[in-house]
Amino acid sequence: DGLQAWAVREAERLGKRLAPAAASRLVERCQEDRILIRGELEKLACYTGERTAITPEDVLAVVPKSREESIFEILDAVTDRDAGRALMLLEEALARGEPPLSVLGLLARHVRLACYAAELAAAGHSPDEVSRLLSQKPWAVRRLLRHGAAIGQAVPAAFQALLEADLAIKNGSQQPGLALAALCVKLAMGGPR
Repeated sequence: DGLQAWAVREAERLGKRLAPAAASRLVERCQEDRILIRGELEKLACYTGERTAITPEDVLAVVPKSREESIFEILDAVTDRDAGRALMLLEEALARGEPPLSVLGLLARHVRLACYAAELAAAGHSPDEVSRLLSQKPWAVRRLLRHGAAIGQAVPAAFQALLEADLAIKNGSQQPGLALAALCVKLAMGGPR
């Protein structure tokens, strides 16, 4: 990937060696934003001190998760049918101050995009074409395709679960965090029960 190679060169300019896995994680966490990548590399250079290598662990320790990455991680856990991990990641997002309705909106958006990505792939579009058609970055499309494939036949159930959470939060019948937790469990189980 060109942006990862660029990040490696930028790290070298700072006297550091950026491992390929670290470059990948950095680019992803920075949402492919060159200005943000450069700033985070400067922080990583300070963080690693005399050590020349910047590892993926350094990136995880220094570069904050984007809102989008947090939601992708929740969906990764749901896709893996790991409700416990999804709940832990949801709790982290809420503890960082993410408004519950924003989390719900991002989850709904990503489920919708994952379904579109899966439909486009099933129609014979390449990942690059899906990326262009959905106006999404290639790394995001790879994850969206994985999520879309996992949702598969459970699309109506997934949207029903999203609707139930939305109504529960907006009409006050459930605390927002609890409604989102129930949503994550339902999605991990394949839909409402």
